[in-house]
Amino acid sequence: MSRMESLLWAVPCGLLALSLAACGQQDEAQEQAAEPEPGRVQVWSFARATGEDSMMGDRLPASPDRTVLVPATTLFPGGARVDPGIENPFAGDAAAIAAGKRHFAAFNCAGCHAPLGGGGMGPPLSDDDWIYGGEPAQIYLSIVHGRAQGMPAFGAMLPGKTVWELVAYVETLSEIEDAAAELGFDANRGRFEPAADEDEAVQVEP
Repeated sequence: MSRMESLLWAVPCGLLALSLAACGQQDEAQEQAAEPEPGRVQVWSFARATGEDSMMGDRLPASPDRTVLVPATTLFPGGARVDPGIENPFAGDAAAIAAGKRHFAAFNCAGCHAPLGGGGMGPPLSDDDWIYGGEPAQIYLSIVHGRAQGMPAFGAMLPGKTVWELVAYVETLSEIEDAAAELGFDANRGRFEPAADEDEAVQVEP
């Protein structure tokens, strides 16, 4: 083999070796990027987690052009506001309210808002005073987005149906007239009685 032929063979072989080396470095870089650094919070988008094209999936309470009109305040210049017309599809649904009550307990909402939303470290949910608005869509977005001063954003973990069930339950808290009785307090016996299930207190015969 002549010197020229050797050079003609050496050039493509060298280029192939460089390409393989670059691919190996790229694969290694991708593997390192996939592993989160110790102590670093890894952020997952909804689309990345589910493979869906929409990053919001079913998280929006309505279409985007209506959702954007939901205010995060109860203050309006001149008292004028645009009503997005978003209603809770589960409002008044007994099964949804019962599910919302279970969610309220499971996510420890009472830890901040107190049982039956009476208010504690977090604001009450059973009166007419709402910092970020008490309309169904406003409550929905408070749960999904979170709010300043301690309200977590649950949008990353809760589907829309679950959020609406929570809203349905929260909307009933202002209708409770006797909170003690609702929690199972027996006025005749002067004590709380254990519940037969999570929705109904035991009726104890005197």
